[in-house]
Amino acid sequence: MKLKNIWSMLLVIVVVGVLTACSSKDSSKERGSVKADEKVLNVGTAAGRSPFIYQKDNKVIGYDADIIEAAAKKAGYKVKWTTAEFEGLFGSLDSGRIDTIANQLSVTTEREEKYSFTVPYLYSGSVFAVKVDNENIKSVDDLKDKVVGVGLGTAAEKELKDINKNNDFTIKTFSEDPTAELKEVSLGRVDAYYNDQVQVKTTIEKAKLDDVKIGFGPTSWGNIAFPFTTDSKKVEDISKALEELTNDGTLKEISEKWLGIDATKKQ
Repeated sequence: MKLKNIWSMLLVIVVVGVLTACSSKDSSKERGSVKADEKVLNVGTAAGRSPFIYQKDNKVIGYDADIIEAAAKKAGYKVKWTTAEFEGLFGSLDSGRIDTIANQLSVTTEREEKYSFTVPYLYSGSVFAVKVDNENIKSVDDLKDKVVGVGLGTAAEKELKDINKNNDFTIKTFSEDPTAELKEVSLGRVDAYYNDQVQVKTTIEKAKLDDVKIGFGPTSWGNIAFPFTTDSKKVEDISKALEELTNDGTLKEISEKWLGIDATKKQ
């Protein structure tokens, strides 16, 4: 091989080596700056419960969305959203793919045994919705031999099963949004529908379901909060931020914006 060709090959090798080293150094620096400068809160949601949390123009919005975004900002985090079917959210939380869930989750005894919850950001209770001309369903006793709808995998489903411990009525579960589920009452496919009072009230008004009303309830009141795994360090940050946002009136403003009432006060 000619000496000229050898020198040309050596020059190419040196140049490639220098460029590769610089490239590696730059990408390493970029990754490091992201980790150092930005704290991320990965939030999972089914995004199908308007006005609490839903999608519009490919963006997650609603009451819950505003609450967790405000709390994360106060605590110094940037929210990264993950949308999935409701039934799979807890699996994502358990595996660490998300840090918490924003989906109007009730704090139940069973969930508290496995997860650490923030302070509540909404207080409400579940009610039974019926057709507007139905004057026969005014109590749990009136549900005997009836069909009652409820969201699959929700805390309301667990509550309804506890109410129905003697199997007095039939429970029909749905995996749809509350508007579609309430329409089951309109269509006569279920005699009643069980869900959170604020959710039912706002859905009836927003979807203009004039033939549906709240029959009775709440039978009890509960707390809505954000769940984290028990080893998470972020739950304390978000809880503290929620308390500060409660004290300065931010949570009240968000509630009145989306729900028309202050649902952040304990009933």
